[in-house]
Parts: sequence; structure tokens; C-alpha cells
Amino acid sequence: MKFPTSTSLLFLFTFISTLEACKCAGNTEGTIACCKSVGGSPSGDDCPANSISQRLSNFASCCGSLGQRSDCKCPVGCAKEELQAARKAVGLGALNDTEVLVALDGYVG
Repeated sequence: MKFPTSTSLLFLFTFISTLEACKCAGNTEGTIACCKSVGGSPSGDDCPANSISQRLSNFASCCGSLGQRSDCKCPVGCAKEELQAARKAVGLGALNDTEVLVALDGYVG
């Protein structure tokens, strides 16, 4: 049975996400706090990436606010989607590409 490419990629991403866990480097309490703050479910001293897959850049920002770096990277495209969703949630319009680049200028996700 042949799956459409998008279905195969979604399956692969989901499989990989279930294996990966995120941490605020060297800060167990920070990892747990940041995981909970973005709606994740901490597991021991990890935050399973699949529980925060739509909020990876928010997790990275939370770690950054604690002076730590997240070991779980979110591509800029992921951060852009999160930024646009956050703006939409408060009734703001979408940013154009230039505005997105400015907003994400300091992004280290």
C-alpha cells in the first residue's frame, strides 16, 4: 500500500517527535516549569517534544528567560507559525514576511 507523501512525512515526524525530549540545558526545575508553561506534560526531567510540538519556540524562549538554552530546536518556520497563531489568538492580523523576519531576528530556538 502506497501512502501519499504528506501522510508519510507526518507519520515520520510524529514517530521522531515521540522519541525526542526537550530540556533547558542543566536546569531540571526550569525544564519542568517551561514544559508546563507551554502546556506540555513533563516526564521526569524531560519535556517530551510530542507534548509541545506546536510550541517548541515558546519552550526555547522560556528556557532563554532562565538563562538557559533549549536542546530542542524549532526551525524558524515553526517559530513563524507560532508567532502568527499567537497574533491571531488576540485578534491581530498576520505579519508580512519582512515583519516576521524582524520579529524573529533574535530567535535562537
